[in-house]
Amino acid sequence: MNWQTLWSYRHLVANLVRKDIRVRYMGAALGFAWSLANPLVITIMYLLVFTYVFPSNQPDYPLFMVTGMIHWTLFSQVTVQSSDLLVANSGLVKKIYFPRLLVPTANLLTNLTLWIGAFAIYLTLFAMVLGGHFAVIQLLYPLYLALFLVVVWGLSLFLCTLFVHF
Repeated sequence: MNWQTLWSYRHLVANLVRKDIRVRYMGAALGFAWSLANPLVITIMYLLVFTYVFPSNQPDYPLFMVTGMIHWTLFSQVTVQSSDLLVANSGLVKKIYFPRLLVPTANLLTNLTLWIGAFAIYLTLFAMVLGGHFAVIQLLYPLYLALFLVVVWGLSLFLCTLFVHF
């Protein structure tokens, strides 16, 4: 499978992502706002706990802890959901021909779309706590994020095939 073939199915991936987001928040009272409210509440809770209940000597420790938590959340959601993706979408997989690689790719992009909203909230809190001071090294973050996403994508592909095989 080459990248050109995958690129030709980009509209299918976009439709799968839209469907996943719609289905995920269809019956929820706040709808899509849950994808922002959940990380915001968790972030505020962690900030309060690790600022007042269990304070640390490291400066801005809660903020650095939340940084790891946000990335861990993306990693865990993609990997947990990817284990049964092909089985859960077996009706689609059996009836229509398309590269099976697109199902875990759509799952990654769905979770990434929701994660971007949570990350925007985090960046706002980060800027408020640190007074808007960013270091030049932070310009490398997109490179690290791309590497992180490639690793998560690869692991989700592995888990998809492993679950179908066993």
